[in-house]
Amino acid sequence: MLKWVVIYAGVIAGGALGLQALEYRRLVRADAGAWPQLLVAVAFLALGLFAGARLFGRHPAPDPGNPPAQAALGISARELDVLREIAAGRSNKEIAGRLAIAPNTVKTHLAHLYDKLGARRRTEAIARARELGCCPSFSYQCAEITLSGDCRRPGCLSWSWVFIAAKGASMLRNILVFGVIAGILVAVPTYFIGVATSDGPPPAYGMLVGYTAMLVALSLVFVGIKRQRDLAGGGVIGFWPALGMGLAISAVASILYALSWEAVLAATGVDFGAQYAEALVAAEKAKGVSGAELARYVAEMETFKTNYADPLYRLPTTLTEIFPVGVLVSLVSAGLLRNPRFMAARRE
Repeated sequence: MLKWVVIYAGVIAGGALGLQALEYRRLVRADAGAWPQLLVAVAFLALGLFAGARLFGRHPAPDPGNPPAQAALGISARELDVLREIAAGRSNKEIAGRLAIAPNTVKTHLAHLYDKLGARRRTEAIARARELGCCPSFSYQCAEITLSGDCRRPGCLSWSWVFIAAKGASMLRNILVFGVIAGILVAVPTYFIGVATSDGPPPAYGMLVGYTAMLVALSLVFVGIKRQRDLAGGGVIGFWPALGMGLAISAVASILYALSWEAVLAATGVDFGAQYAEALVAAEKAKGVSGAELARYVAEMETFKTNYADPLYRLPTTLTEIFPVGVLVSLVSAGLLRNPRFMAARRE
């Protein structure tokens, strides 16, 4: 696992480093002093990923069911896996993909299960297994379900829609939980550093702490997707659902980050746009820039000050500081976690 943590952290850190370098060059031109700070931030990102894997990588093992009944019927461990998969409403092709076996092998296991359980179809096998306690991981509101997914008993919802709705609710809950946690991790340092340093231009350590908090917070994108895959998804998640979830978590965190910066400006009353522009003009003068080039740069900074005073310009600008990093983390996380064997949950 440590190998994959290092690889993941390296990819994310490299991408985040590139994004931040572009942003830094755009605002303050080139400054070699920023690179050591970003490297420290990368180290904290790796620490956050490792801590997340340790905290959320282990999950309770599922109820083993009724081992004496399973032994008496001669149901093997693999047949029990197939039984639980059909209880979840999955097709033979889906079961084959999840268990990494051939579709014909699934049919063979089903034939054995029907024979051992005295069943002629899937619904009878599921009902019989539930009576014996061999399939405890899934419960149904209706035992009389046809192969098309219809329920014969009045007032009973189709089990497939109940299953889909439960997964959707779980994903939304995880998005909100991990998005808010990530937002708090990045918003709190932003607020207190912003208030503490409002009397002057941003200090060098402000960027260090800010981007460290940003990278550590966005590592929760990976943790959130993995938790959704391992708990709600039964160890499987597609690339697009994972990417969508990662972007949603990043969006929630980015909004909280932007709101925290608005809170800093409201609490201090500081004109950050003017303060920042003056610092950049002073830096250009210190480099020896003068004449027409300096005048052009001053005009650019005057435009920046005017635009930054408008919340409709300021809020999107603040969001672009963090959301592109979230997009990068989401893409890499979705690409890795779509493989069910990548950092598979360990059962105890």
